[in-house]
Amino acid sequence: MTGPLTRVQLDTGRCQGHGQCAMAAPDVFAFDEQGFAVLQIEDVPAALEVAVRTAVLRCPERAISLMPGDEPKTTTSHNSV
Repeated sequence: MTGPLTRVQLDTGRCQGHGQCAMAAPDVFAFDEQGFAVLQIEDVPAALEVAVRTAVLRCPERAISLMPGDEPKTTTSHNSV
């Protein structure tokens, strides 16, 4: 049996729409109608973990974080002020 999946979190309030995440992991990240990143999945299968870790490193706003899949989910949203 394998360990828990990795869970990805996106702070949409920090996202500026650079698109680095979607280029690195298009199966995990997409764009909303305003050009900001959205998650397509939160629980990342092992096959996509390297791509998601690349997305984390490439995000200039540091809006993406990873945690073990057995941690409770938290949600952040884009603040339109």
